[in-house]
Amino acid sequence: MTVKLHYHPFSTYSRRVVIALIEKQIPHELVAVDMMARKHREEPYLSLNPYGRVPTLEEDGFVLYESTPILNYLEATRPTPALAPADPGQKNPSRTFPDQQVRRFTAAPDAPAAA
Repeated sequence: MTVKLHYHPFSTYSRRVVIALIEKQIPHELVAVDMMARKHREEPYLSLNPYGRVPTLEEDGFVLYESTPILNYLEATRPTPALAPADPGQKNPSRTFPDQQVRRFTAAPDAPAAA
């Protein structure tokens, strides 16, 4: 199985997935999407991700986009090493901080900061 991740190095969402791939020691290929040239808004990328955003993961014909579903997929298909607590009571609080940080750093300039 080969994992291919379409990403942009400045995308915090892409970085979340890259960190998970590295921590889980999953062999992968990084495919940079030239967003400055608007390649994310053209075919063939739009066939992979109709929203035209990064990241997008491909594995043996399976395509998944958006960082949270990708992270959940990686954790479900490769549970070791675990990146989230096994106890459901601790799992959701462990997701709160990273989600708040992503929203904080990617908010629109005039949007209020996350609490």
